[in-house]
Amino acid sequence: AKTWEITELAREAALAGGLYATHMRGEGDTIENSMFEALAIARSAGCPLQISHFKMTSPKRHGQTTKTVAL
Repeated sequence: AKTWEITELAREAALAGGLYATHMRGEGDTIENSMFEALAIARSAGCPLQISHFKMTSPKRHGQTTKTVAL
């Protein structure tokens, strides 16, 4: 889905007291971009965010989750 479509769905969930739960688009080399998208959606929709299966899948990035947790 496009980001704007997900945002609209998350906005509807927020109106009903729900949250935006995501399994991000990327968990490897693109994890920061995926996190920025998820955070932007939640902020724009005005709802809490839950990132499912939060992990770093790129072997060359192992040990760098402190950077993504900080986001």
